[in-house]
Amino acid sequence: LLHPKDEKNAFRLLTTAAVLTYMLSTLWSSPGLAFNFIAGAGAVLQIAGWYYMLRLLISLKEQKLFSFHFSAFLLSVSFVAFTLKIFLQLLSVLQTVSLLAYNYKNLIIAYLHLVLIGFLSIFLIAFFIENKVLRLTRLSKWGVLLFLLAFIVSEILLVSQALIARLNLPAISH
Repeated sequence: LLHPKDEKNAFRLLTTAAVLTYMLSTLWSSPGLAFNFIAGAGAVLQIAGWYYMLRLLISLKEQKLFSFHFSAFLLSVSFVAFTLKIFLQLLSVLQTVSLLAYNYKNLIIAYLHLVLIGFLSIFLIAFFIENKVLRLTRLSKWGVLLFLLAFIVSEILLVSQALIARLNLPAISH
């Protein structure tokens, strides 16, 4: 059975964290230690909210509440992207990491792709499949898998370009 208390806790923690983690976008300018603490508190609250979301996801899977295995798979992929987002936000509390992201814009683009494509879009596709808004056919499955593959490859390319630049290696041409 789903626990409404877990849903409430996840919502409250993640909503509060969203307000506090706004400070993460200011850290590259060295605004002061107070901003790091506020952003860090937001990152910690996100981890607590993540825990309650994980409990909900496990409960959904254990109760086999999904109509389609494919939508359960997509929801898991979306949750992995959400987990990476939270981990990256926790790391960005460190000044060196926030400066790295500021100096290598591909990392910011990769992060935005992770959130908007990896988490949000994949979640919405799973939601639409589960609610029979999107018909699950062999072709639509292959289309979604191609979408996932393109997302993963683009993330690898964006991050590798930034790492190549950071390590002063020869750039990838074209």
